[in-house]
Amino acid sequence: MSIITHMQHKELYVRAYTYLSALLLLVLTVMSDFISKTVNKDTQKILVNNLLARNIVLYMLIFFTLDFTSITTNPTQRIIDSAYIWFIFVLFNQMDYRYTIFSLISLSIIYLIDSYVQYYTKFDCPDECQRNIQKAQRLKKYGIIFLCITIIIGFIVNAQARYSKNKNISMKTIFFG
Repeated sequence: MSIITHMQHKELYVRAYTYLSALLLLVLTVMSDFISKTVNKDTQKILVNNLLARNIVLYMLIFFTLDFTSITTNPTQRIIDSAYIWFIFVLFNQMDYRYTIFSLISLSIIYLIDSYVQYYTKFDCPDECQRNIQKAQRLKKYGIIFLCITIIIGFIVNAQARYSKNKNISMKTIFFG
């Protein structure tokens, strides 16, 4: 494997790890309802009644979360990465609940696998250990692909169910609730 190919693979794993870390932190933050109880009543009213305001806060949360989870310091790349994570989160948030639970469990397992890979790659270990690291990386790669497919299918299932109940539903409502 050439040095350039190796660096591209490493960058891909770093970006995937960054996305997973940010998405997991974001999901846990939103699920804990930690944000809404820390702002004053007027701000809460704006966030409850204004979809754009909520999405701006969400995007900013993602962007600043990437500051903590990413080794990328390029602001343009963080803006792009934030947009990807925001889009994935919107889909994630509009899935059928069964797919949401399954995706959250899958996301946690992928994150755990990646944590072990990150830990063991710091050590100079024998060939068998290196093979296990490579297997774990492949497992993580397939897990990410499976997770993305699950999120898309979960979103589509929920969208179809909502559309079958209300034929006049708008795309905005399907995407943002």
